Amino acid sequence: MYNEGELIVYGASGVCRVGEKTQMDGKDYLMLHPVYQRETIYMPLFSDKIFTRPVITREAAEELICSVINMTAEPVYESKVQLLSQRYDKVLKTYQCHELMYLVMSIYNKRVAAEKNRRKLGLVDERFLKKAEDLLYGELAVALGIPREKVPEYIKLRVELIEKNK
Repeated sequence: MYNEGELIVYGASGVCRVGEKTQMDGKDYLMLHPVYQRETIYMPLFSDKIFTRPVITREAAEELICSVINMTAEPVYESKVQLLSQRYDKVLKTYQCHELMYLVMSIYNKRVAAEKNRRKLGLVDERFLKKAEDLLYGELAVALGIPREKVPEYIKLRVELIEKNK
């Protein structure tokens, strides 16, 4: 059970602020207010159909960013677009920052390889990259207390600082 005002991750909706408890049709719900969308979500109080968890702490966010240096995120290639979508979707649905970071880095690496060959990243890759970035950067922004659009630059600067101090 979450408390009013608490920040949680609510499936593909990303970071939400828990609102008040309410009743509809004799059932109890928590109102959720997505941080980066304008809507209200009514989460059934006693349901586990959609993944939820508290937002990571600032310390966990910093640890994740520091771990980027040691991540070797290999690009994923599949013979069929459907198989690629399934692999990416499986990672997305973990809703775990470490897995999302790995996916983002993997697709970035795939983009770099494509650009070296004067090609563009595929539409499936682009779509899943955006989804993964939205979930990851939204949660990191809240955990770090910075605007979401500043997260990529923050990660870059932290990684550069760590590498410089090695």
